[in-house]
Amino acid sequence: MLYTDCEDIYSNTIVEKIYTFGKTAIIECACVSGLQEKKDVMNATSYGTGELIKYAVEKGFYNIILVLSGSGCCDGGSGALQALGAVFYDSNKNIIRRANGGNLKDIKKALIFQKL
Repeated sequence: MLYTDCEDIYSNTIVEKIYTFGKTAIIECACVSGLQEKKDVMNATSYGTGELIKYAVEKGFYNIILVLSGSGCCDGGSGALQALGAVFYDSNKNIIRRANGGNLKDIKKALIFQKL
């Protein structure tokens, strides 16, 4: 099992776990991006899930099982993609700093250029 700092759905720093089995990392989305007592899903982000994926890859785990259940956000995974290097732009060519359910409609262009 691995532990690392990451962000929860409201960008608070937390420590979360990644389960490992041989060369496989198992990441439970709900651990980091799960529902919380505060229910503000339009401002929630899956960024922390992407941070866990990135950390697992950095540690040499290239087989990743992503368990999607109990998510507290509705950003379509855009936050996770940002943690993995994606850059999103609005119609004015401004970078969207942290994708979430509330600004998902504003994404007009996406660039994914970082190789893990």
